Amino acid sequence: MKIQTTSWSQSNGREILQKSPQGESEQEPPAQLNLVEWWYRLTAPTQPSATAPLRQREAARRGRLASTTLIFMSLITAMALPIAFVAHS
Repeated sequence: MKIQTTSWSQSNGREILQKSPQGESEQEPPAQLNLVEWWYRLTAPTQPSATAPLRQREAARRGRLASTTLIFMSLITAMALPIAFVAHS
């Protein structure tokens, strides 16, 4: 009988389950979440602590919103490009 221990660690505001070396594997968050987190790390300011002043938390929130708007508008523009090349006007 194998004894398996687990521990919780917190990284970037999300919890990840980690198993001991006796366990078979680590539980990873979905790939989509990793892609979104990668985008936020690349384009948004870092998340302040929960005890940070309101002005600092609001600036971080606005930065994440701007980052989300940027990727959304980029995707919409990229989807319109093939239509622009096909249409002969």
